[in-house]
Amino acid sequence: MTKLMVLGFLIRNAMSGYEIQQIANHSGMENWANVLPGSIYHALKKLEQEGLIQIKAHEQVGNRSKAIYQITDKGKETYHQLLLQTASEVNVLFSSTFYTALLFLNDLPDEDARVAISTQQKRLEKSLEEFYHIRKQKERHLPPRGEATFAHMEAQLLSYQKLLQQVRDSLEQNS
Repeated sequence: MTKLMVLGFLIRNAMSGYEIQQIANHSGMENWANVLPGSIYHALKKLEQEGLIQIKAHEQVGNRSKAIYQITDKGKETYHQLLLQTASEVNVLFSSTFYTALLFLNDLPDEDARVAISTQQKRLEKSLEEFYHIRKQKERHLPPRGEATFAHMEAQLLSYQKLLQQVRDSLEQNS
């Protein structure tokens, strides 16, 4: 995903790694695209080695020099292929670690299980708050496909919230 994201930004404008990282941070990409801000610089180096991007210029910022990257023709071709491949494949993620924990949840004392589920619910609430904050910031600038994406993400989060509540209710019934 990092490769696709970096190429996607650079196909629009030449920019520095810092600028890409700021966009990623501002949009909350680590939450929905599984792109960690720290991976951007690693991706830039690798993409440059592969000839997919190149340094357009160096800008002096105080005592530091920052590289401004631009996409190459080879990078545009690769971006198109990668985007087509990614948009064509089915990639539904299941929380295998959480589902496995649910399978064996009865092995925990009820109070420990309630605490674990409550902790999950609190984390999910925080994720929902962050999601709604980001969505509100972006809603005026979203194309129709962007709105559909946000609606789907919301449905997934709410579905997960419902699952956690069902598990918690079953734990309460057992006590």
